[in-house]
Amino acid sequence: MCIWHTRYVLLLVAGRYNLQMVHIVWFKRDLRVTDHQPLTHAIEAGSVLPIYIIEPSLIYAPDYDRRHYDFTRDCLLELRENLASRGQTLIVRVGEVLGVFDAICRTTPIDAIHAHEETGTMLTYQRDISVHLWCKAHDIPFYETPNNGVIRPLKDRDNRRKLWQAQMKGDPLPAPKRIPPISVDMPS
Repeated sequence: MCIWHTRYVLLLVAGRYNLQMVHIVWFKRDLRVTDHQPLTHAIEAGSVLPIYIIEPSLIYAPDYDRRHYDFTRDCLLELRENLASRGQTLIVRVGEVLGVFDAICRTTPIDAIHAHEETGTMLTYQRDISVHLWCKAHDIPFYETPNNGVIRPLKDRDNRRKLWQAQMKGDPLPAPKRIPPISVDMPS
């Protein structure tokens, strides 16, 4: 069955059985609720499923250290608490991103995926390109928001300063007061 047909059937089934379409907020290195534009946009757009994926390819990369994991774990515990106090807890999964998204897609209709653009290594950059291709193949919008003043990809360096200033001069977004709770059947 072609991918488009599969998504169309899933959307029909979702409508018939009142399944909730979700906007996934994919947390990467941006483990916070304050000044998180993808989270804010997803909440404005519909039901939100916040997720963090522990990716073996990144953990076993030569530039990854146990201290990275310890710091990330502490941040995830705080993020989970912050999200839960607003109504929706953080889902944490272990696996490669495309496999996790495939598993979610089989049980839960995905309206869109929201994330910050990550400025990391070539490994994370190639992973993000793969996610863009996966989303395109599954007809799922993928909204990536620039983060930390870095504009990716930058085709014209002449306007770099103007773009950076426009991105950085805005006030930080407040943390959302409430994230409506949803119940989805998440694969483990």
